[in-house]
Amino acid sequence: MGSPDDIDAEPVIDLFEYMTETMGKENKMYVIKGTRLAVSNHVIKSKEELRVLYPKMGLKEELAVEDFERNKGVLEECRNLGMRLEC
Repeated sequence: MGSPDDIDAEPVIDLFEYMTETMGKENKMYVIKGTRLAVSNHVIKSKEELRVLYPKMGLKEELAVEDFERNKGVLEECRNLGMRLEC
């Protein structure tokens, strides 16, 4: 949702965990958090694209390197979850 902090996702995660538990044990929910994702395809943008984007969003350009690395981790988590679910 574009939030800069994982803690902002907690109320939504809590709600979905409650709904998942209520619907039965056969239901599962997996949480993958991405922060500061505010534009289409944000998670796949290069460092340079983020460096250009961030000042337009009112963010410090220096955050681009940190976020690029975090985004790579998010994509890897998604890939790994997909591989586990496929089996």
